[in-house]
Amino acid sequence: MPGAPTYSSRMKILFISHDAHRNGAPIVFLHFLRWFQEHGGLPFEILLKNGGELEPEFSALAPTQVWTRDRPVYDDISLIYSNTVTNGELLEELAYTNASVICHVHELEYWITYKTSARNNACIRQYTTRYVAASRAVQRALQTTLDVPMNLVDVVYECVPVATAPANPAHCAELRAHLGIPSDSPIVGGSGTTDWRKGPDIFVQVARALSIYNPSAHFLWVGGDAKGAQYGALRHDADKAGLGDRVHFTGHTDRPHDYYALFDVFAMTSREDPFPLVNLETAAMGIPIVCFDQSGGSAEFVGDECGYTVPYLDVVGMAERIRDLLDDDELRREKGAAARRRSAGFDVRIAGPRLLEIIRATLTTVGKGARA
Repeated sequence: MPGAPTYSSRMKILFISHDAHRNGAPIVFLHFLRWFQEHGGLPFEILLKNGGELEPEFSALAPTQVWTRDRPVYDDISLIYSNTVTNGELLEELAYTNASVICHVHELEYWITYKTSARNNACIRQYTTRYVAASRAVQRALQTTLDVPMNLVDVVYECVPVATAPANPAHCAELRAHLGIPSDSPIVGGSGTTDWRKGPDIFVQVARALSIYNPSAHFLWVGGDAKGAQYGALRHDADKAGLGDRVHFTGHTDRPHDYYALFDVFAMTSREDPFPLVNLETAAMGIPIVCFDQSGGSAEFVGDECGYTVPYLDVVGMAERIRDLLDDDELRREKGAAARRRSAGFDVRIAGPRLLEIIRATLTTVGKGARA
């Protein structure tokens, strides 16, 4: 058709990850890049703004370089796909490529406002052709913090490979014994880094509130630091609250699912989280979730079908909903089954084609296309 946009398999994409550490955004990115390698049909390279323990996994997919180490030069890039809103100044340094830019945003108001620089955000606005938001909450944050027009934002929810192997009862028993948790004690799970946004301090407060009703419950936080000042503050609160032997922190682990399999209920205590992967991972295991409203994308997934959504920072309310689930086996199974069914809609095999569609549409745009 005359005048129709063209798409060439010779076009090359540069995928940028802000780092290669084992946390949400790089993990989602790896899931997608593995899918893209098989289904994308386009050559690509990977640039890491900073390295990390996942660097070999990126390198296994395509030529990968670390910017701070090699400062590579690219002269044949048609599209830059930048993962996270923190790469603004890097996009400025790559502006010589004259490539279109997709910015995949996994951050919300607090992070964009207080954890990125004004210069970074100005560069994001200047060089981005199109945005992908990890949830509706992220889409709103782009509008309120960066004044990005909504017609430039596509919402594609975070994704994981949702197939989960059944829990191994013997291994679960071993883990319980290792942690000092009795075989008949219910376990309330939490997960993430031990920073303020993830709310591990709130997790301890929920443990305190729930223990009034259920003194046999144990509380297991997976991931984050198990040493240092942040951990010391959490340990201090747990000990002073009389929960020293019932609040457990695994520290960093590359096998979080082994611990998730122990959970009866998952407490999503984040103050701000775009669309937490752990919600999808625990839901796929049939574990109901209790989360806060207005904390990001959790409520978009959980609602009141896959668990409960309670008012922001309502610690007592969260403890009460967890108590309801622990006290009623049928209710817990019902909510867990709903969570498992819902998680199936967030597989990388569903999100991948949508992201590929956005990539192809951006590649066929004449020139750089509309900018925010």
